[in-house]
Amino acid sequence: MPNLYYSHMRTPVILLAVLCFAINGHAQSLENKPQYFNKHWSPVSDPKKAVFYRTVEYKDSTRFVVRDYFISGKIQRIAECSQVAPRLIYEGKNIVYYENGAIKEETNYRNDEKIGTYKSYYMDGGLEFELYNTPGRKTKYITYINSAGTTLLSNGNGMIPARSVRGEKSFTLIEDSVATGLGNVDELEQDTQFYRVDKEAQFKGGLEALARYLQLTVKYPSEARRRGIQGTVFVTFMVDERGAVRDWEVVKGLSADCDAAALNAVASMDEWIPAEYKGVPVKSRFVLPINFKLPSKDKP
Repeated sequence: MPNLYYSHMRTPVILLAVLCFAINGHAQSLENKPQYFNKHWSPVSDPKKAVFYRTVEYKDSTRFVVRDYFISGKIQRIAECSQVAPRLIYEGKNIVYYENGAIKEETNYRNDEKIGTYKSYYMDGGLEFELYNTPGRKTKYITYINSAGTTLLSNGNGMIPARSVRGEKSFTLIEDSVATGLGNVDELEQDTQFYRVDKEAQFKGGLEALARYLQLTVKYPSEARRRGIQGTVFVTFMVDERGAVRDWEVVKGLSADCDAAALNAVASMDEWIPAEYKGVPVKSRFVLPINFKLPSKDKP
């Protein structure tokens, strides 16, 4: 009887050993054999048809380090994963690179979800935007800097470029660091040339001068003040090739009188320094957040 009991207990031990051997053998085969992919990241067997290739190695007992490469041999991604097949499940640091070696994106994952700070960079190494991700909550926008070096968010408010399914020029409205809406700028102006700029339009004297102008020009409506209305009005307007401000309208309002006060301030602006494309002045569209904030003693 003791022998039968012993024989019965050996079976799961042997099976477990075989399973562990199989898992280890599969992981080792991944480590020793590069995987090849086309431009859509679909696996290909012929390296000559590949655009990327991948290697895998152990990090610890629960994670792998996946390294993706451009076919040129330059690194494309270094990612920590808890699973590599049939698909990657990210768990830990994830860094994506341009082929010139500059970092393109960096973030962290937990259970295949982005968590904490996410940063995106331009090819020259400059920061494009920084977000903060908390699972189950809306993404927070920390900063956004366009290719001309202009910061598009002020105290968590502003407009940032957005991808459009139809290829139109679109923007995302950010309020209190959270995306609250999507707009289409193409509906406001059909001339596409003003979208291509190397140098953004500027208020004469820069952002500090613009802030002073708004402080002196925008009048807080007495009725809005009495009712305790406060917040941000977003006004979009055109700066043409000569720097003239025109075609202004509210894209996100607060109240009728606050909207009117914001529009009046924009309409009263002097000429700007126009945007440029390849050294030539061009039209450009600007979205300006105008804040109405009551002093603490005036708050209801």
